[in-house]
Amino acid sequence: MAPRLELYAFRYRDPRTGKWIRARYRADRDEIAARYSEWEILGEPEIRDVDPDARSTDRVITVISKAQMESKQLAFALTHPQDRTFFALNAVVAWVALVMGFAPGLLGHFSGATPFHPPIVHVHAVVFTGWLALFTAQIWMIRSRRVDIHRRTRSRCCCS
Repeated sequence: MAPRLELYAFRYRDPRTGKWIRARYRADRDEIAARYSEWEILGEPEIRDVDPDARSTDRVITVISKAQMESKQLAFALTHPQDRTFFALNAVVAWVALVMGFAPGLLGHFSGATPFHPPIVHVHAVVFTGWLALFTAQIWMIRSRRVDIHRRTRSRCCCS
């Protein structure tokens, strides 16, 4: 008989905020206890049979403990020290491109040299500029370590 793996849906208390957070994954009791100091099981376990003799083409379910995960080197880093700089630079380049690309045309419109565009073009400009302002604000919130505001803004703006 193949060994059984019992995976539980659970929630845990965030030590920083003190709020209960529902985990996005299922894990066995030992794994949950090893990772979190305060946690609760939510419902019945999902029971899976794990075949130790499965071929490499079969789907094999493995649960890696925190110690095993820390000892293994990941092929791709989840975060990089320059991530924050990359996104800030991306926003700066977008604003510079916006100003350099559209300033000459706007100056021509306001001086009367060229006619104004239809209203849909203005709607498009306002929506895109608003999106770029929100993008810049999100980057600023992360860089100033206000992740709580960043997450609330993201969920309220339909970007989740």
